[in-house]
Amino acid sequence: MLAFECIGLICILDKEVFLNYSKIFTEILQAEISPEKDNKREKVIAIKSVVDGLIIHGIGEDQFKSFFEILTTNYLTTKDRILRQVTIEGVCKMLFTKNLCD
Repeated sequence: MLAFECIGLICILDKEVFLNYSKIFTEILQAEISPEKDNKREKVIAIKSVVDGLIIHGIGEDQFKSFFEILTTNYLTTKDRILRQVTIEGVCKMLFTKNLCD
């Protein structure tokens, strides 16, 4: 998990790294929540990394819509309180970011 968090932080520093790892973040976010795998922490890290990467680097409109759609359809209405809270915080951060709102 620590390595995955480090990748998320490195993605904040470099746009190319963020674009490369955004595919992995997308796969993690689209995977089902599994109590056997205990992948909730991975999803929290992926949500935070995607939101921070979008805010700092901004990306094409298609990729932004894809991430935003995944977050809003899968995680704003989830029964898991932690994932829902992290998603709401991330969406609010994105809404207050000028370069994404333009």
